[in-house]
Amino acid sequence: MSRCPGVLDWHIADDGGLARVRLPGGIVTVAQLRAFVAAAGLGSGIVELTSRASLQARGLPIGEQARFAQLLEQGGLLPSRRHDRVRNLLQSPLAGRHPRALAATDELVRRFDRALCADPALAELPHRLVVCVDDGSGLGLRSDADLALVPRHSERGEAGDRQADAFELLVGGFRSGLVAAATEAERLLLDALRVFLTIADGARNVGELAGGPAALVAALGGELGERLLPALVAPAGERPLGRFAQRDGRAAVFALAPLGRTDAGALAALCDALEAAGVGELRVTPWRSLGVVDLAEADVERALAAFEAAGFVTDPESGWVGLSACAGLGACGRARADVRVAAAARAGARTAGDLPEHWAACERRCGEPDLAGVVSVAVLDSAVVVDTPAGRREFGTVAAAAAALGGGSSGAGPGGPGPRETGNGGPGDSGARESGASPGGEPARGGALAPDLDYIRDGREIYRRSFALIRAEARLDRFSGALERCVVRMIHACGMVDLADDVEASPHFAEAAVAALEGGAPIFCDTQMVASGITRRRLPADNDVVCTLSDPRSAHLARELGTTRTAASVELWKDRLDGALVVVGNAPTALFHLLARLEQGWPRPAAVIGVPVGFIGAAESKRALAARHHLCEYLVVHGRRGGSAIAAAAVNALASPEE
Repeated sequence: MSRCPGVLDWHIADDGGLARVRLPGGIVTVAQLRAFVAAAGLGSGIVELTSRASLQARGLPIGEQARFAQLLEQGGLLPSRRHDRVRNLLQSPLAGRHPRALAATDELVRRFDRALCADPALAELPHRLVVCVDDGSGLGLRSDADLALVPRHSERGEAGDRQADAFELLVGGFRSGLVAAATEAERLLLDALRVFLTIADGARNVGELAGGPAALVAALGGELGERLLPALVAPAGERPLGRFAQRDGRAAVFALAPLGRTDAGALAALCDALEAAGVGELRVTPWRSLGVVDLAEADVERALAAFEAAGFVTDPESGWVGLSACAGLGACGRARADVRVAAAARAGARTAGDLPEHWAACERRCGEPDLAGVVSVAVLDSAVVVDTPAGRREFGTVAAAAAALGGGSSGAGPGGPGPRETGNGGPGDSGARESGASPGGEPARGGALAPDLDYIRDGREIYRRSFALIRAEARLDRFSGALERCVVRMIHACGMVDLADDVEASPHFAEAAVAALEGGAPIFCDTQMVASGITRRRLPADNDVVCTLSDPRSAHLARELGTTRTAASVELWKDRLDGALVVVGNAPTALFHLLARLEQGWPRPAAVIGVPVGFIGAAESKRALAARHHLCEYLVVHGRRGGSAIAAAAVNALASPEE
């Protein structure tokens, strides 16, 4: 297992396996992205876009490694198993389409990758080596590049119709005097990598070589010149977002993944939408966004809408721009706080002119961008520190740090670094009360994160977009009317669009359940969690919601019947069961007991929602319910999935057509 993972060699994080798919030049076809989506779906479905223009899948079960690799290999994303983790090549996502560009680089990148994978020796390259190819725009370069190919006439400024006929090799950012024709420039880069291996002696990058960049340049027969790279790297403010005008009159569209994350379902819907628009290829950028190029002007709005529907950001003025965070609590064992929640709350407070801002849950500061003037928030063992260009401030909680940043991070705040602010809790206690003074003498703003979360005040819009995404991603063609609405809300409750595939309902379930609710029938729930999840204001007839689990008689009956308390509590439903709605979201034993009593002649409910969750008896109890359509109308989610939230969501959907 590795901290620099690949398709075959995973890093095992707190949330499961983490696998990285390298995309030389950030190029990925829609078909390849579909293959990745299928592979990511073997786990949690969480997908990350990295600063190396790669895709990462999180939460993967260790037992699925072979299947994961097979899916990607079949999709063309693993052309050489030996070279899995060394296919590291960055380029501008516009690849020659920028108005300032001097050279088209897509074919150069493809030739490089084919030659790399064909050379067994190059499989031994260090996995973290940074190699770049630039088109003259500077968007394909990083300041820490070990090796870079730049167009020979790559001075900044408007390029007009000029085209470079050659590329120069930069080593450690320095000119080497080594030049190759544009048609074969990849050979120069490959030769440099081969020579690096011969002199590396354990070095993981050019800077670690004995003799540094000069040693590699000399070994290649070149001559070390000026350090050119910093002047060529495009500033962060030039990174395209939204619509971008290409030099050929066509357009590109780029969209940011908030905090570098999306999910397999959103990507699947994006693939559908882009494919319908005739788009066959995407670009993954080094700044955690996706893009499409070569669009006719008439197709731009359609592409923007597709990205926005999938949860991506296309507005250059958005507070998400320049905002980043590490994997955080639940994904990394080092994490001391849920900094992703804090960072997400900051998106609503930030403005386009603010400095880049990174939130890290420990002192390692993983994922922090290599940019000037970054506002860096880190949760240390003894404090939460905020480093700005003006200095450092310390706080007792994450909430205090977020509050101190206030409406943005365009400056260091009045008076520069101030005194430490402390609270009653530890560094990760976002709800602790704060005390102390800010540098400007004002009382420190404290409390929970709620003041920073007011960006979610438009609840109707959040619901609207959520349901729209579900309907775009889930296979709902089997359902209609109230049943379709029911399945959508169940998916909304659990976040898994494939839940629809496991839903089965009797032909008249929805009709019977709605009629029972409108007729004032009681709702019997196996647990209080299910009962609590039912929204009373949605109920059409002020229906009685009943859970008898805490009734003292249930414990006595459980001992008497030799069963669980949840199963025994069903005994107390008999007198009002006729025509009622029954909802089982947790306990398979309750569902088994109900079915046994119905077969013995008990009054029959109008409908049963049977979605108990678990490993023992859950799947079996739901199969038993579905096999007894003659006893009652039913709704089940086959398999182990289910639970209180799904059960309550089904009732809420049936109770009212309002979304």
